[in-house]
Amino acid sequence: RVIDKTDVSYTYQELYEMIVAAPSNETEIMKITVTSTDPYEAAKIANGIAEILPERVSEIIDGAACITAYKGRAEQLVLPEELEGAPVVSIGKNAFNGNRHIKKLEMGKNVRRIEANAFFYCTELRELELNQGLEFIGDFAFHKCPIANVFLPKSLREIGLKCFHAMENYDDFRQNISVEQGNEYIFSDGHALY
Repeated sequence: RVIDKTDVSYTYQELYEMIVAAPSNETEIMKITVTSTDPYEAAKIANGIAEILPERVSEIIDGAACITAYKGRAEQLVLPEELEGAPVVSIGKNAFNGNRHIKKLEMGKNVRRIEANAFFYCTELRELELNQGLEFIGDFAFHKCPIANVFLPKSLREIGLKCFHAMENYDDFRQNISVEQGNEYIFSDGHALY
C-alpha cells in the first residue's frame, strides 16, 4: 500500500529494506526512519507510511503479532489469523476503543489474549464470536458494548474486571452468557462470571 500511495518505483523487498519502524521510548508512538539518497523521496515515503499506519497498526515481536490499533469503518470484521506471516495472538490495549462502526466481530483463530479496554465503548458491537484458544480477556475489554450474547470458550482461563459490563441491556445479557462445558476456570450462574 505504501508503494501505491507514494508512487515510488521500488519492489516490496527494496522498500522493506529502506524502512525501520519501532516504538519510541516504550510508548505507542512509532518512530519511522527511511533511508534514501534522496531526502525528498525519504520524506515522501515516511509521510505515506504515517498516513497508512493508523488504519491498522500491528506490532510483531518474536514471530507473533499484536493488533494495537484499528481505525477502519468495517461493520463486519473478521480479525486476521496472521499479519506479515506472523500469527495474530493478541489484541492490544485500546486497539478498537471507541469504534462506532463494527457491528459484528469474529476473532482470528490464533488470538490468545484480548487486553484491557480493547473494545471499550464500541457502541455498535452487537455480535461477538470468540475463538477456541482464547485464554485471557482484560479489564473493561467489552465495556459499554451492546452485545446480545456471548459464548465463552473452554480455553478461557481469566476474565478481567467488568469486561462485559455497563451495557444497555446488561440484565438480559447476563442471562445469555454461555460457558463451554468443561471449562474449569470460568463459571456463570446467569448473573455473574466467576
